[in-house]
Amino acid sequence: MYCAANFDDIKQALEHIKEENPKTMIIAAGTSMGGNLLAGYLAATGNDSLIDAAFTVSVLWDCVRGTKNLDEGWLNPKISQQLCKMLVRLVRRHQHIFEQYPEFVAGDLERVKTIRDFDELFTRKVVMG
Repeated sequence: MYCAANFDDIKQALEHIKEENPKTMIIAAGTSMGGNLLAGYLAATGNDSLIDAAFTVSVLWDCVRGTKNLDEGWLNPKISQQLCKMLVRLVRRHQHIFEQYPEFVAGDLERVKTIRDFDELFTRKVVMG
């Protein structure tokens, strides 16, 4: 499951690329949350990074303040609701996987209306423990 603080999958993919193509330069680009993940990987790995060059576009510098914007304006709440519907459908499709975790309560999905709800009722409880 996704966690913005974890970039193990990025590291694994980069290691595979380097193993298969040791002389290949890797240039990475990250947009929005992907940019945050890329920046987190680069910050954590420093000079040991497997990326030769990188750039980020439209990243949040302050994730706490940035997420507050999901509830403001006329468009952001609509985007939040659509993302939320997709996330809930995804969890329901794979519910059999999450049922092994005691923190997972299928009924909580009925209460989810916004990304913030999803984070409170699912991500923090099930993914983060």
